[in-house]
Amino acid sequence: MLLVFKAGADQIHKAEKREFYYDRERGWYFYEVDPKKEEKAEDKKESEIVHSKPVIDWKAVQTMHPTDFNKLIEDVKDYAIMYPSEANVRDFYKLQSIALDRSRAFMETSMSVVQSDPDLSRESRYPASKVGQDEYFREKRERIDRVLRENADNYALLYFYSPECGYCAKQAPILQSFIDDTGWTVKPVDISTDSNAVARFNIQSTPSLVLIQKGTKDWKLISSGLLPLPDIKERVFRVIGK
Repeated sequence: MLLVFKAGADQIHKAEKREFYYDRERGWYFYEVDPKKEEKAEDKKESEIVHSKPVIDWKAVQTMHPTDFNKLIEDVKDYAIMYPSEANVRDFYKLQSIALDRSRAFMETSMSVVQSDPDLSRESRYPASKVGQDEYFREKRERIDRVLRENADNYALLYFYSPECGYCAKQAPILQSFIDDTGWTVKPVDISTDSNAVARFNIQSTPSLVLIQKGTKDWKLISSGLLPLPDIKERVFRVIGK
């Protein structure tokens, strides 16, 4: 059995040697290009690519479509970065100047259209001037206070605090001002003595405020952390003023 296996192995070995022997004239690359040399040739061609300078028709750029104009600017910028001569950089900034002029013309026309059409103007709702903004925020504060007072019997706040919490000591007088302005009920909850309420409303820190709707199980976390009076009012208003 061992002799048969050895004989078979010798025949395979001889066949391999015979195949290689009869193919010796072929060499490593018989009528073929060395792959390594071919790769090097490709790399060389890639490195020798010459980027042509973008052609600028200065008469046509004034009326060129924005898509084509933007592409031209990008091409000129890229070329100026690759070949930063004064002429190339100057071409880029000349195109930038034309782009700014076209944008300015569009903006001026837009302002004229909006000013002449009240349906398009947003200044009455969101004034841009300081005088207009002052009046806008004054009316907003009055609207918030009115809505809060109207809903004093429908909602209440739970105020979660800790006796050792310094921020809570600052929050308490602010909440008293909230009560005075709106007539709301604000119930203090000491987290050290009411663990059930802490778990139910998922309180993670103090001070925290939870808005509840009377007669329902609905509630919403309003804040986690110290807040000034205007922020408390606005956060509550966002929920009940919808």
